[in-house]
Amino acid sequence: MKKTVSFILIILLLIIYPYNVYADSGNDDFSKIVGEINDTLKQSTDEDVNEILEKENISVEEPQSISDIKAENIFERIISYFTDGLKKPLVMLGRILAVSLICVVVKSMAPDKNSSAKVFELICTLSVIMIITDTISSNFETLKNSVERINTFMVSYIPIYVSVVSAGGNTISSSSYSAIMLLICEVMAFISSKILIPFLSVVLAVTLVSAINPHLQFSGIADSVKKCTIWILGTIMTVFVGLMTIQGLTGSAADNLAVKSLKFAASSFIPVIGSSISEAYSAVRGSMNVIKTSVGSIGIIIVFIVVLKPIITILAVKFILWLGRITNEIFGQREVSEILKSTNSVLSIGLSIIIAYAVVFIIATSVLMITAANVGG
Repeated sequence: MKKTVSFILIILLLIIYPYNVYADSGNDDFSKIVGEINDTLKQSTDEDVNEILEKENISVEEPQSISDIKAENIFERIISYFTDGLKKPLVMLGRILAVSLICVVVKSMAPDKNSSAKVFELICTLSVIMIITDTISSNFETLKNSVERINTFMVSYIPIYVSVVSAGGNTISSSSYSAIMLLICEVMAFISSKILIPFLSVVLAVTLVSAINPHLQFSGIADSVKKCTIWILGTIMTVFVGLMTIQGLTGSAADNLAVKSLKFAASSFIPVIGSSISEAYSAVRGSMNVIKTSVGSIGIIIVFIVVLKPIITILAVKFILWLGRITNEIFGQREVSEILKSTNSVLSIGLSIIIAYAVVFIIATSVLMITAANVGG
């Protein structure tokens, strides 16, 4: 009886206060939201990234475009970056080998093998340091710029993704993600602007001085710092990723309970149309899941694109330094070989930092995508 009376009252209210409804307005609103998200993501990245996204037809408006990415296109771009990255280091390698050969020839012709040889070795060592300085400084700047580019993107991206995930019913999970990732952004912004280049420069300077004057016994400092940095980064990544995973799973369970409670309340306490409202809410959440997956996947792709070129470029330089080191060992140029080895280790430190930063973001975003997709199912 109560349901019948409630139904009659609702019908009378709808007759007295009619409300205009448009069948396609929801699709228009959905397209508008997706378009605004896509435009904001484009504005938060630079021209190189946008060019790659447009070339691969990757956008939030077309989620299926992400699944159309081909592995051969990725490998072609990696090979292209590696080839481009070898151009300047190959010139550097040619100069290093030329100096080493001249030093070997001059030492073999020197009348006094002991005193003259040491002078020629010192001149050769200083010449090699001057040759590699420009390339290594350029790589340090590349590392710094890459961290800053990731930071700039993430500061714009995180609020967008958190808003989309929260709108889909994952309030607790998204708040945990936002807090952790914004903290990481602040820490990395400080490191890139105040610590990264000075730290790498100091380590490189100490190792180079040790190569010039072996009596200082600092030759192994770069390897020691490299191992220490990798250990610290591994610990930090484990803590942050573990914390993100635990909070994500816990938040997902709480969000799941809230969503199911809301659907149950709608179907149970709203007369006549309660089940329809519950189903409509499920349909809306399905649309939001599409947006969440698209925005999360594109965020990961953008970070991957941002770090790919500098990583490949630095790997190319490291490969050339390795070749130079092997060649100088064959020539018997121990000091030059130590310089190239220490420089390679310093570049590995910077490379570890940027890789760890990108991996933490990718894993954290992937965890949130997975947990968010399972809420309310």
